[in-house]
Amino acid sequence: MVSKGETDRRIQNLNQLVEEALALALVGARQRGVRASLELDYTLPPVLVDHVQFQQVVLNLARNAIEAMEQVERRELTIGTRAIPQQGMAEVIVADTGPGMGLGLSICREIVEAHHGRLTTAPASSGGTVFRVTLPIASRDGAADAS
Repeated sequence: MVSKGETDRRIQNLNQLVEEALALALVGARQRGVRASLELDYTLPPVLVDHVQFQQVVLNLARNAIEAMEQVERRELTIGTRAIPQQGMAEVIVADTGPGMGLGLSICREIVEAHHGRLTTAPASSGGTVFRVTLPIASRDGAADAS
């Protein structure tokens, strides 16, 4: 983990970062009975992030979701991305069918907030938990649009 304050922020393709992090996060998930689905928005503008730190957030959220679903029969993990153009933001959504989770969330929240984003959690309407990571879309000059 990169120490606090040390970031290497670059304009990144959010979908690519999510897919790379999930390649690691989902190792062994199928054997644990987890059905994972991706719902990526391929029109998503790039974001300005430290790719290592951001992938750590996605990895933590996905792994926590997998662990949270160990005691339930229906184990569905959905990871998606979407643009929120009216706010100048891009969002990553991690939804599970587990009873809730919390390990590593303070680290995730610190990383996201250091990137001028937000990490929120809410109960899913179909049961489980939905985590949303919202980040500013990068501007053409390499800065984040929202501050």
